[in-house]
Formats: sequence, structure tokens, C-alpha cells
Amino acid sequence: MKKQIFWEDEYSYDLEVKDNIYTLYYSNNECWQSNFRNTVALKMINTGNEFIFEGLDKKHKLNYSEAVQMYILLAFEKDYKVEMSEKIREL
Repeated sequence: MKKQIFWEDEYSYDLEVKDNIYTLYYSNNECWQSNFRNTVALKMINTGNEFIFEGLDKKHKLNYSEAVQMYILLAFEKDYKVEMSEKIREL
């Protein structure tokens, strides 16, 4: 079953989870160009030892869209939960 993902109050993605494979699709929303709608934006596979991302360009920098997509996938990964402390000290 797919989950609808809203980013900045707009229906932007669909997320499908099967076993340890997380597939993020562009939604059918008009915010995307028609050739992107309902296609795979990013796929993440949790092997138990590492995360493999399929759909990223082979580079060392992420553009903002790729960073958001990675954030969404990691937020739904049940074994990878990071809680930020509200106590942050400025240096």
C-alpha cells in the first residue's frame, strides 16, 4: 500500500514500502511536470549493513530535491530513527 506524502502542505510524493525496500514516487500532482508524475523519484534499500540509494546521480553533492527525497525515505525507515535533543548549545 502506498502512503501519500505532503511536503510544504502540497501532495508531492507516494511512498511504497515492501520488506526493506522504500520506493518514493513523484505524485500525480500538477506540481510536477507530466513526464515526472507517477515515476520513481528515489529508492532506498536497507541491506542490514548499509543503505543503498537508487536514483541519485553519481556525485558527492545532493541537490535540494534529492536531499528532501532522502530525508523522507530515512524518516520512514523503522530501524533508522534519530531523535534530536531540544537542548542545542550555540558555540
